[in-house]
Amino acid sequence: MLVLAVLGSCLWSPAWSQEPDDAAIQKLVEQLGADFLEDRDAARKNLEKVGKKGEERLIGGLASPDHRIRRNCLELLTAFKSQKSMERAGELFRSDEDASVRDAGFRLLQSLGKDAEEHLIAALESPNALHRLGAIQSLASFNSGKCAEKMTVLHEREQDKEVKAAAFQCLQSLAYLPFLLKCLKSPDAALRRDSFNGLMKAQGDDVLAAVGALFAAESDAAVIDRAFTYLKDAKERAEPHLLAGLKNPSEQARLKSVEGLNALKDERALERAIDPVAEVMQNEGADKVRDSAVEFLTARGLKAEGPLVKSLSNANVKVRLAALQALGGIRSEKPLAQIAQLFREDKDRLVHRKAFDYLEKMGLRAEKELLFAVDDEDKEIKPLAVLALGRAKSEAAIDKLIDILVWTDSVMKNAAMDALVRIGPKAVEKVTSAVTAGKLTPKAADGILALFYQEEVERLLDSLVTETGGSGFYDGQFRDLEKFGKEKAIPVLLRIVGEPGYAFRFAERREKVSSYELRMRELAIMALGDFGDPRAIESLKEGLKEAAPRGADSTTEELMVALFRLGEKKPLDDYIQKAQNDSATALKGEGKDEGCSILFSLGLVLNRVGRREEAQAAYLKLVGAVEEHKLQASAESVLPAGLYNLACLASIKGEKAKAVEWLGKAVRAGFKDRQWIRMDRDLEPIRNEGGYRTLLADDKLFEPKKDE
Repeated sequence: MLVLAVLGSCLWSPAWSQEPDDAAIQKLVEQLGADFLEDRDAARKNLEKVGKKGEERLIGGLASPDHRIRRNCLELLTAFKSQKSMERAGELFRSDEDASVRDAGFRLLQSLGKDAEEHLIAALESPNALHRLGAIQSLASFNSGKCAEKMTVLHEREQDKEVKAAAFQCLQSLAYLPFLLKCLKSPDAALRRDSFNGLMKAQGDDVLAAVGALFAAESDAAVIDRAFTYLKDAKERAEPHLLAGLKNPSEQARLKSVEGLNALKDERALERAIDPVAEVMQNEGADKVRDSAVEFLTARGLKAEGPLVKSLSNANVKVRLAALQALGGIRSEKPLAQIAQLFREDKDRLVHRKAFDYLEKMGLRAEKELLFAVDDEDKEIKPLAVLALGRAKSEAAIDKLIDILVWTDSVMKNAAMDALVRIGPKAVEKVTSAVTAGKLTPKAADGILALFYQEEVERLLDSLVTETGGSGFYDGQFRDLEKFGKEKAIPVLLRIVGEPGYAFRFAERREKVSSYELRMRELAIMALGDFGDPRAIESLKEGLKEAAPRGADSTTEELMVALFRLGEKKPLDDYIQKAQNDSATALKGEGKDEGCSILFSLGLVLNRVGRREEAQAAYLKLVGAVEEHKLQASAESVLPAGLYNLACLASIKGEKAKAVEWLGKAVRAGFKDRQWIRMDRDLEPIRNEGGYRTLLADDKLFEPKKDE
């Protein structure tokens, strides 16, 4: 036997000159069942080299009574994915008595992938958990749609956790809706949550309805989040389900419902949501949900006025507070009387305060209640009421405010002074009369007059600053200020220029207008120069010493020009000489943008002291340098204003067509302050020019850049 075995193992090898014939291959197949392992291995290696040529004999070997031959044949057939052996392999997998043969048959089926789909689906019913798991993995690898029903049955009955989880993942990846929709009703929260991995891309009405029903009743936080994400992606189609979610016992679901409704774009849908959201606000116990509902209603503006007014009479103090806040936010005037009653009668301190906040915003329309609030028990409300009356310019408050000036409470006295000043000339006249009548001391009147002068000067300067913070220079710029009175204006102007931390009174303008305080100081300096009063010289000189180097926040040029107008010409003459030299040097070297910046400042000061031809030359040189050297930084920073100033100079000279041309170039280069163009009296000569009117009427030209 030993001799025969050895001879058998040498039937063929690659060293032989000829490949084995069919008979030799058959003998190799038979040798797969040899008693000795080395003989079986030798036969297997030779058959591996034969490859697919031996397919028929290997398939024939699957009928061998020897399980070793059957197993080895299956493994060799698996190596080159023999489709011809698939049916026989399926039979062996299902019924062979030997477990190793069944395993080999299953591996062959796996290797065939989609071609063996039916056999793999049948394998889902295998009693072997590893076979069920392998079948699931193979079916999932090529997204077998045919397996879905049997996979669902397997998932329902499966006891092995790993197999069950794999079946679930497969059904998720297949997005098999009957299974996933059924999962939404499962008592297992994890199953409900994870089913969304397959549902998220499904857009059918049946899916939306199922998710909506789940969202309206769900209590698990993770499931609520997944359901909400689906509904949010459905946009307007999710409206009825978000409305239903407002009644979910879960705080999180109600909060998400309001959030989802607020994100809708359809105005009709938003209007339909007002009453349901208001109902949430009126009955809600959770602060977050109530706050979200208030935010939604506030965003709807006056369309939500009715339910918000109704909420003012809610027994829950938090609801009343929320309604007050929202009504103030939308500036609703309808509930003025009702809120005034709350202010007078509601026992809750916060409601009282919120009611006042509303009345404060109503201004003169709430005059009667604000007068009542001056005597409020709340010490914080009293001065606020006084200031509100001042902002409202309430003439009915004047006598009461004058009475306050004799109080000992300094906070109230200061508030009353401020309010009287804001009310204006009529209040100031009554203050003067009160002094004459002996009701007020001259000192008190002087304080109010000083504050009144300050406000008037600031108001006149403020009128020369545009909404975007723009300003400039033109002849006769300060006529209104001069008309108000130099003696009254100069002390205020000197304070603006020389007083560190000077507090401007127009708070809203300070908050909204970029570089507001710098613009106001520049104008104050320019006004002092125009007025020609020598009292300003020392203050301006001191300001020049402390001025920052020339730059975005500098007032150096304005100070030098003002001193020049007052007879102190040396600082400006020296500056002009130096600027001319520095600009020429910079333009010849690497600092060409710096040279353009110097030329722009040079043009400003030359124009302001009447040397217009020289100013025009400086601006033209700037424009030429930008164009010749393609200076992008200068094109964005100084070129637009330089072109604009050339338009003004041309307009003053009567060169109307040229002025319109320069103005058009300035706007297209980036000069967007249309308000200043309309204010600037240098452009009066071209107001009736067709090109000017066309230019100013083109809204697109004045749209700010995206990054502004």
